[in-house]
Amino acid sequence: MLACLAELNKTFLAKLGHQFKDLVRSCTFRGIPCRYAGANDRSGSSSDDTMEDASLWTHFWHFKFGNCFVFNLGGKQKSSVLHQTKPGISQGLMLEMNIQQQEYLDTTSGAGVRVDISDQGQMPFPLESGVSLAPGFSTMIGLKKTIFERIDPANDVSCIFGKQLSFDGNGDECAESCVPPCRSVQLKKSTSLEVWPSEKYKETDSEFKFSEEDFDSKNNLRLHVFYQELEEEIIKEAISYTIDGFISDIGGQLGLWVGVSVLTLAEFLELITTLCRFAFKKYTKRNEVVVTPKT
Repeated sequence: MLACLAELNKTFLAKLGHQFKDLVRSCTFRGIPCRYAGANDRSGSSSDDTMEDASLWTHFWHFKFGNCFVFNLGGKQKSSVLHQTKPGISQGLMLEMNIQQQEYLDTTSGAGVRVDISDQGQMPFPLESGVSLAPGFSTMIGLKKTIFERIDPANDVSCIFGKQLSFDGNGDECAESCVPPCRSVQLKKSTSLEVWPSEKYKETDSEFKFSEEDFDSKNNLRLHVFYQELEEEIIKEAISYTIDGFISDIGGQLGLWVGVSVLTLAEFLELITTLCRFAFKKYTKRNEVVVTPKT
């Protein structure tokens, strides 16, 4: 079955997969609803015609996970980039999702959502660096940002990260051809869990009230993504042994073993002068004639 599905067109497969409006039940960023911004594919067409603005969500197809939706991707749409100005769970992204296990194929062994958190404009790799979320739980992911600045090894701008974006994320060509980027951002994750939804929450009348089937813990989960602190850690790569240091070491060795310096030359001349003076005095003292008068 998987071999047959692999031969089908991606556009057709995307229509068969989980849709954004069915997957994402609720979305807020800094307490402001963000679900209205539906999912655009890479060509710019919206997958949900009922949405007013699709600039916050981007759709792409993944060979293993099917339909993937990226929030706040950035890139060319700089005006739609959202920023977290304060640390804390209330200032980040909150998603309530229904994974619809009744729609799964018989070949699917696990249930849940795969989440990859990356920097602005960076290509997501959910299979390689993603985190799996289980239904029936609320997952909190706190982030700390670390920036790595590397030296261009060939000094030909070959480590520009943009070159990695031209490779297909579903292939392995990039692993063989791409060099480490000049500048990369790593988001260190701290994860915690709690059971969700609670029995009392199921009974409340709220804006996001669902039926008992929707509230089944086998299908629903919640995710919080936020910065624990707004400070950045910067790690810079530097050359440990430079040409200037090599020349300085040579001069130091010459000064230590050869002693060729202006100060040493002056001390040597002073020593020669002292020896000559001492020898001259000794020589003149030896040739002196002492006359003792008779009484």
